[in-house]
Amino acid sequence: MQIDKLLPRMFFLLRFRDKFNIQFQMAVQVGDLQEHLLRFKPHIVHFSGHGTDKSEIILENRFGLSHPISPDSLSLLFRTLRDNIRVVVLNTCYSEDQAQAIADHIDCVIGMTSLIDDDSAIHFSKAFYRALAYGRDIKTAFDLACQDIDMNKLPDADQPKIIANRINPEEIFFI
Repeated sequence: MQIDKLLPRMFFLLRFRDKFNIQFQMAVQVGDLQEHLLRFKPHIVHFSGHGTDKSEIILENRFGLSHPISPDSLSLLFRTLRDNIRVVVLNTCYSEDQAQAIADHIDCVIGMTSLIDDDSAIHFSKAFYRALAYGRDIKTAFDLACQDIDMNKLPDADQPKIIANRINPEEIFFI
C-alpha cells in the first residue's frame, strides 16, 4: 500500500487527528518544490521516494524524468525556508548525509543510512505519524517507528537515524 493511501485512513481513527493538516504532493518536480513549501508552510516535510548512493533525493524534472537533488542544494533550500519547518523526514535510501546537511538549519531531521526496504519505510512512516497523532514527541515517535519495523520482522530497523543539532527531539510536539 502506498503511503499516500495509508496515512489518510490511519489518521481518521487517531485522537488528535484534527490537529493535523496533511497535504500530499505526488511526483514532485524540481520546479514545484519551492512553491509547495511556500504555499503550505509545513511544520513537517516528508520525502518518500528514492535516493542515490551519493545521498541525493530524486525528484522529477519537467519531463517526468529522475532529477537528483544534492545535499548542499536541499540544505540551502531549508536554510532559506526554515522559519516554520521543524522536522524533515527523508524516507529515502542513502539520505543520512542529506539529513546531516539539513540539520544545520532545521530542528530535527530523519534520514536513512543506506538502502531501506519499501515495506520497512512504510511501517516506519505509519508508526511515526501514529505516535505524533497521539501526542508523542518526535524522539518517541522515531523510537516507536524503528521498533515497529523490528516487531514486524522487517529488515532495516537500524537504517533510520535521527539528527537534532539544535534542540532535543524529546521537546518537539505537534499538538
